[in-house]
Amino acid sequence: MSSKVPERQLLSTLSPVRRSRTPWPRSCAEGSVRTCTCDYEHKERSPSGKDWEWSGCSDNVRFGSKFSRKFVDVVERGRDFRSMMNLHNNEAGRMHVKKALKKECKCHGMSGSCTIKTCWMRLQSFRHVGDVLKDRFDGATKVLPGNEGNMRETVKKLQLQSGERQPQGTWPRRPGVF
Repeated sequence: MSSKVPERQLLSTLSPVRRSRTPWPRSCAEGSVRTCTCDYEHKERSPSGKDWEWSGCSDNVRFGSKFSRKFVDVVERGRDFRSMMNLHNNEAGRMHVKKALKKECKCHGMSGSCTIKTCWMRLQSFRHVGDVLKDRFDGATKVLPGNEGNMRETVKKLQLQSGERQPQGTWPRRPGVF
């Protein structure tokens, strides 16, 4: 598939997502990997006065993101427009994985009374994250190279970028979407 086709840009955005969603984040949480642990980031944000607490072992998405940067971003060596756009989209994909964490809880108490709940964060399915990215891709911002090979427009971190117009009839089109 030609790298100039917009669908290729969606697929390249999904690549770091797939790497972030490898068994590593869950394996870290389960203690199967010596080089990483649970993600304790949420424990500091325990809600006061709630009938539950952050106590479980959350999936270590930061480790998964680091892992994906090592294996996916390494191929984008240049500082040209396409490399910068791909790196931006890779990072946007990883940020969407982090945003797609969902709270899971387990009840504790006599006869399932749920007097106390412990909660942790889990990665959502690859399908869910892929659907979110597909929706974001449909609204991707078209960017053009600047004179120095950089991007003319500043794009928000979570916004996907496209260097080309979508061919007619390939994706659902909305007015003003490239």
